[in-house]
Amino acid sequence: MTTRTVTIEREMATSHPETEASSDSASSYKGTRPGGRSARVREAVIAAAAMELMEHGFADLSLTRVAERAGVAPTTVRRRWGTRARLVADMFESQAITAVPDPQLESLEADLRAFAAGVAGALGEDAVKQLLRGMFALPTEELAPIQDAYWQARVQLADGIVARAVERGELPAGTSGWAVIEPVLAPIWMRRLITDFPIDAAFLDRLVGDALRLARSAN
Repeated sequence: MTTRTVTIEREMATSHPETEASSDSASSYKGTRPGGRSARVREAVIAAAAMELMEHGFADLSLTRVAERAGVAPTTVRRRWGTRARLVADMFESQAITAVPDPQLESLEADLRAFAAGVAGALGEDAVKQLLRGMFALPTEELAPIQDAYWQARVQLADGIVARAVERGELPAGTSGWAVIEPVLAPIWMRRLITDFPIDAAFLDRLVGDALRLARSAN
């Protein structure tokens, strides 16, 4: 098991499908990220649920098994997340931040290159691809909040990258963060999860170059 796979597993979570309304939206979940015991409980639950998810798949996960594996009471998981959609959404939001963090380098090009390489690496793990493809098979009402949480984190990261580029004078004010990041993200996801075509340094260089030219020509 690779280091990145362990990272992904620690950020995965879910709850028992028979004891929740699966249509609950993750947008209503306002979980905090406090320190101390609460943070340790969250980490333990996410790590335990990650293993359960890998072993049993999303549809067959048990809140009771997750709680037992984490060493906490099932009521703790229910009270904090409520539904599996909320819990998995929390997992994906965290995974988006921890697996591929904001590079915060010296230029827009450097940020985009590091970001592209990070995403390609994260999506290159067989375990990660298996999990994501499994999520895409979920009913819309269960998948939607998970997608929302994950991509909201990505939009925030894109806004940060572009905001710094604007401050450095590389892009004009008002440039959309997502408009800059999407041309980099979309082809990587396409190749990793759909076509399985190879991704090499030349391919990533081309994506970053295209994204930079598009961003500069649009303003």
